[in-house]
Amino acid sequence: MEQEAGNLPFLAEYAKTGRASCKKCKNSIEKGILRIAVMVQSRHHDGKDSHWFHTTCFFDKARPQSVGDIAKFETLRWEDQQLITKKISSPSTLSGSKDKVTKANWKDYAVEYAKSGRSSCIACEKPIANKEIRISKLDHTSEIALSVARGGIPRYHHMDCFVDVKEDLGFIGLASNLPGFKTLTLDDQKLLSSKLSKKSKPKTTAEKRKLSEESSPVPTKLPKNETVTDMPSTSKTSTKRASATSASSSSKNTNSDSKTEEENIKKENKKMYAIRDKLNQRITKKQIRKADLVELLLLNKQDSTGGLDLLLDHLADVMVFGALLPCVKCNGQYEYRSGIGYQCTGHISEFTKCLNIIERPPRVNFKMPENLRILIPGYNRAVANRTVPKHAPVAATSTGEHSGFVKINRTPLKGFKFVVSNMLPKIFFTKICKVIAGFEGEVVEKLTSNVAAFVCTLVELKKDTSNIKAARQNTVPVVTVDFINKLSIKKSIVEVIKETLISDWIKADSIAERLKTLNKEFELPEERKKTKEGSKLETKGENIKLQMKGGWVVDPDCEIAEESHIYKKGELAYSVVLKRTDIDSNKNSFYKIQLLEGDNCLNYYIFRSWGRIGTKIGGNNLLMCGSLKEAKDVFNEHYGEKTGGNVFGKEFKMQPGFYLLMDITYEAPPDKTVSTTTSSKLPISVQELICLIFDIGKMREALVEFELDTKKMPLGKISRDQVMKAFNVLSSLLEIIRGEEKTSDRMLVDLSNQFFSLIPHSFGMGTIPKLVSEVMVHVSVTWYKIRTCYRCFLFIFFFLNVSILS
Repeated sequence: MEQEAGNLPFLAEYAKTGRASCKKCKNSIEKGILRIAVMVQSRHHDGKDSHWFHTTCFFDKARPQSVGDIAKFETLRWEDQQLITKKISSPSTLSGSKDKVTKANWKDYAVEYAKSGRSSCIACEKPIANKEIRISKLDHTSEIALSVARGGIPRYHHMDCFVDVKEDLGFIGLASNLPGFKTLTLDDQKLLSSKLSKKSKPKTTAEKRKLSEESSPVPTKLPKNETVTDMPSTSKTSTKRASATSASSSSKNTNSDSKTEEENIKKENKKMYAIRDKLNQRITKKQIRKADLVELLLLNKQDSTGGLDLLLDHLADVMVFGALLPCVKCNGQYEYRSGIGYQCTGHISEFTKCLNIIERPPRVNFKMPENLRILIPGYNRAVANRTVPKHAPVAATSTGEHSGFVKINRTPLKGFKFVVSNMLPKIFFTKICKVIAGFEGEVVEKLTSNVAAFVCTLVELKKDTSNIKAARQNTVPVVTVDFINKLSIKKSIVEVIKETLISDWIKADSIAERLKTLNKEFELPEERKKTKEGSKLETKGENIKLQMKGGWVVDPDCEIAEESHIYKKGELAYSVVLKRTDIDSNKNSFYKIQLLEGDNCLNYYIFRSWGRIGTKIGGNNLLMCGSLKEAKDVFNEHYGEKTGGNVFGKEFKMQPGFYLLMDITYEAPPDKTVSTTTSSKLPISVQELICLIFDIGKMREALVEFELDTKKMPLGKISRDQVMKAFNVLSSLLEIIRGEEKTSDRMLVDLSNQFFSLIPHSFGMGTIPKLVSEVMVHVSVTWYKIRTCYRCFLFIFFFLNVSILS
């Protein structure tokens, strides 16, 4: 189910059985009727769970922004597609629309006095004082809002912050329309009304131009004796009229094309469901079996995995339009995805999916055996192209994000230094410095590596002045003077630098990481502190005590850890730690399997634990087995299932889409204990006490307790061989990043997946980063070198004790 939804927040389909119940009305959802799910983060595994609703119940709770937010939308019947589209576009269910707000929307807003000082503004993320005016809007689209039973969560704003973002929230109206307005004092009513009053639009072109020039910090025109090629120019009236005429003509053509596309989609949908219904009827009457559908797909070299509904959807597509040929990049199988076209489901490596998208994949005629041709009379389809409507998803899908709520930062330049070119006209230079200071940035004279950006013109860049040479030497990005005009409390400095960047010695993708090195307090909007609801799922790193028996450690989460040990057959210990990191699906999962043997009795157990690293998400299970053979069979079954058919005890081979076997080690130097047979005049009790104090075996166990920090080593100590593999991956990444050739995004994702799989990291509920710059790679190397040196220090200390005792 999660795989079908991908990263989209909603999923629509026809109920496969009648077992599911609606999360709102609690009644069962009958088999075959349309149901829509909200995909929410599971508390029990590193993935999403589907919360199902009746169609009417779903729209009472959720507010999808677009049909692009709903997975499998185009696999529905045409009538149901139209029903959902109408529900989304109607004013009563549309959230964040910039059209006129109707009375049905006012229930989403409210104004009141803060009841305490505990709430925070969703825009600026600063506290709202007790009894201060706060304005709220219900959040219907974030994952946290969708996971709760009630219809939406109020997100509060300071009054001034709400005024700044009201258009982004879709609020167009008067303060008196806000529920709770009359509960305010008369003075506060007047104040709020003045702040939310509608501004009169300029009536003449001259007024519009004057308003535009006043709102721009830097003038858009230079004196006649100055020439700056990259300054924005003022559009002429004739040009505007021409563009308006062109836009009107283009709009008519677009509407015509849209109607034609809609008619094509409707016809194609009817054809596919005609075949799908016939096949389904034959299965219901037991004239054909599911195995026959699988055989039919295999005959045409198509993907035959999945349940009955998935097989029927795939067959309907290839029987109407033709059998799909393999992906040219990875030889994988294409699969239709609503809103984007055909996406490859294959892998470019053991760690990463291909995800190649194509609108018109190559096809061949579909082969139909004679025994099935009789069941579908008149079938004779030629190869054709399927119409693919583009539905871009709108809602945010990350845990803890507030979709549709704008973040603002009134001091976006705080903590950063800038150099402004002295070749600019004095009036420009003064205004630019004033704007930078207004956003709490600092203007300096000397161009060093600590400078965030150099503001100049394209003319100066081409002249290669001394400042340009200094910027190149220190890898300082050069931006145009338009950088100042684009600055806004709603925009990140990273976004503005990327938009106005004119130098080629620094890549746009590495701007963010460079700024982080210049200012430790700098955070991107998506990296700002998570909500209290989201942070509840995360854990803090801590030192955990481990007890080593026979060179191995029973997982501390196991309830019988103190009464059992890892079963060993010769040198083979039945304990594995598996890891899977996937940036595309934002998975950072682990899976542990241990075969335990009782310390004082011959009882055998299988202990398993799983979840997401650095969070409370996951679970564990302890199973008591009747015999050693049964325990081994269960252990091997789980191991093979999670690793893609690998056999425990034999050489491991990574399989695409499965877990990686971690090389966890608890190795320590061989025991060297003080002999009790040496001649000594001390009493026996004293000798035994000294032997106990200087027992190297006991010291080794204490070393494991002291060393295992779940923040630095979340899955335990990994071996030196695995560390070297990770450094080789980073070396490959550096070669690609430093290379002059254009880098494939999938290659960077693949190498990042490999590194984070080999070296476990705790990202909590955050997004797993893609290593795209030298800065990010060097940070990863330095960070792990410190950890390695720390372990080396402990082992040196250990050997020192051994030599002293010897």
